[in-house]
Amino acid sequence: MSLSSIILAAGKGTRMRSDDLSKVMHQVAGRPIISWILDAVLPFGGAQVVVGHLREQVESFVRPRYPGVRFSVQAQQDGTGGAVRCALAEADPAADRFLILPGDAPLLRKETLGRLIAAFERGRPALAFLTCLLDDPAQYGRVRRSPGGGVTGIVEYRDATEEDRALKEVNSGIYLVSRFLLAAFLPRMRNDNRKGEYYLTDIIAFAVSNGHAVTALIEDDAASLSGINSPEELAQADAILRERIARANP
Repeated sequence: MSLSSIILAAGKGTRMRSDDLSKVMHQVAGRPIISWILDAVLPFGGAQVVVGHLREQVESFVRPRYPGVRFSVQAQQDGTGGAVRCALAEADPAADRFLILPGDAPLLRKETLGRLIAAFERGRPALAFLTCLLDDPAQYGRVRRSPGGGVTGIVEYRDATEEDRALKEVNSGIYLVSRFLLAAFLPRMRNDNRKGEYYLTDIIAFAVSNGHAVTALIEDDAASLSGINSPEELAQADAILRERIARANP
């Protein structure tokens, strides 16, 4: 089997309050966020970056430093599902499974991705994804499970009921998906939600309803899955990464 990564890096990141700098080009521990993501995924196969807002900044940084990385353009900001649809149309034809992840999670560890890939290979599901448990899940998407513990879907916070919002298990936005499931799901996506966007999260319920196996792997280090959505979160990630570097180089 051949694996390729799809990194979602097209968003504007309005809460970062910097209209002239791509969200994934903000510096963390002396390097752009996107470089930390690429370093985490490239040991496992090729990579493809979905760009959009200020795409030239991202491409001009990545191309000389990470030759071989592919790019896809999400011209319309219509959600994570729309981004993956753009990517799959231009993806490596040899890849039969895709690691899909956000471009704003610089704390993600290679070891965590290795566990996700191992779980996928061990159980042979159509889809595996990372979750974590939070005391205060805030506005993260919630993971729905059946009474027996099996995953039934993910609901975005904006569309969640009060019962959903009481759930503590949240979606990380990091998935490992078979090509055949993506090919079946993407043409059938709907955007009948409060944001009018195409959510990749809907692939979970689609897989379950069509009889495909889904594995949810709970990551104990919830902070390592965190995305950067504000200057405050950027500063926190910077401090964590600098501490990691210091521990690795005593």
